[in-house]
Amino acid sequence: MKYPIYILTILLCFTTLICTDLHGQYYRQINSIDFTIGGDYGFRRITGDASQASVAQILANRKSLESPQLGYRIGFNYNYSSSENILIKTGIRYSRSGFNITGTNPFDNNVNLNDISKIADNIDGVDYKYRYQMIEVPIGIRYIFARSICQSYLEVGIAPNFYLNTIVSEFQYESHVSNEMIDDEISQVLWFGVIGIGGDFYLNRTMVGFTQLNVRYQLNDLRNGSAHDLVTERLLGIGLEAGIRYLLE
Repeated sequence: MKYPIYILTILLCFTTLICTDLHGQYYRQINSIDFTIGGDYGFRRITGDASQASVAQILANRKSLESPQLGYRIGFNYNYSSSENILIKTGIRYSRSGFNITGTNPFDNNVNLNDISKIADNIDGVDYKYRYQMIEVPIGIRYIFARSICQSYLEVGIAPNFYLNTIVSEFQYESHVSNEMIDDEISQVLWFGVIGIGGDFYLNRTMVGFTQLNVRYQLNDLRNGSAHDLVTERLLGIGLEAGIRYLLE
């Protein structure tokens, strides 16, 4: 995970330096609507009481089987200008995140993931792709560092995600793929803390292009019910958003 963080830091510094170095025409902050699309390289943090042998085995087994997956979100933002340098953001998006499981014995997709097992060495296993579908309502505050044709900003906030369903794709030995929607024990609202830094570039007096790098971390537990008894799971990700901002005169 350290390499994506290094790349993120370099890009953030580059974006900020480029934007703050341009001291052109003054652009006042006004209310706006965004169309945005973004992707996240998603990780999953799994913790538990490793002093218990059974829990330690579950943690080791799941961490060896599970890997990150690229998720995405698409939707709209509304930005309210409360001062020259501060905007308040909300909106609505469709979001999807998840993880991959590789090299396991075949299992019923509705079983507790703590019970899955790794296939024996040198034998082809079955791969699974889990995708959580959610509706996200971001709430954030944006502070603009430089107000010009190119301007950089820092954004912090929370993003409640309302869980819809889980889709599991099963990849069998002969590359056969089957998809199934399962009854998963996921919390109905997943709360994410989000920190982002980005840059706007004015295309004209009413249209702005923007890119934003985000780091997000789930604040509450991913699962409830029996799946939550032994281990705790939380989602986190590093990603990029881009889009078009329409300024409301």
